[in-house]
Amino acid sequence: MASPSGRVRDMFVADALFWSILLLLAGVGLIALELFLPSGGVIGILAALAIIGSLTVAFSGGWETGLGMLVATMVVLPVVMAAAVHYWPRTPIGRLIVLETPGSDDEVLPDEPVYRELKDLMGKRGVAKTKMLPSGAIVI
Repeated sequence: MASPSGRVRDMFVADALFWSILLLLAGVGLIALELFLPSGGVIGILAALAIIGSLTVAFSGGWETGLGMLVATMVVLPVVMAAAVHYWPRTPIGRLIVLETPGSDDEVLPDEPVYRELKDLMGKRGVAKTKMLPSGAIVI
């Protein structure tokens, strides 16, 4: 039969593991929320504090619990960050910040006579009159 102190220690480790997992989930949720809601970094700081608190509580339950949570944190955080960054451009705020890639050059350049003349030169051959370092002159 286990001693009363052994049962108390097991309960403390289980309690530390529970609160550590809860804080880690809160931290991960706050990180994801930071990407979707602009807060000036306030939510990000709260997420970092929750994750640090999660590891602190886990190590208070024993080094085995602490190392397990440290490994779990090192696996979960990159996965959640990658998923959030992947889905962020599809959110309403992401669509406001990240511009869509233009389909062709015609969507980017204005329709003016100067640009139409330059478009006519595409595919022509020219002769370099000066060295073509960052800039130079050519004759077409």
